[in-house]
Amino acid sequence: MGAVNDKDKKFIDASIRAQFADSLDTDEAFRVGRDQEPRWDYLLGHENRSLIAVEPYSAKTDEIDAVINKRMH
Repeated sequence: MGAVNDKDKKFIDASIRAQFADSLDTDEAFRVGRDQEPRWDYLLGHENRSLIAVEPYSAKTDEIDAVINKRMH
């Protein structure tokens, strides 16, 4: 969870945070040259060896298209 900004950690329940061993701030890592492309904010490596893309914001109707677009890329 080291790459996750403190303000975004609140969106991940404290009881499961320890299950994530690795993290990458993909929004920042892939920003150069791709400023206008949709990017997931974080990738988290779960202890069960799965990789989870995270967009730590409230699910609002006006954001659905943006999340779908990120999933497609």
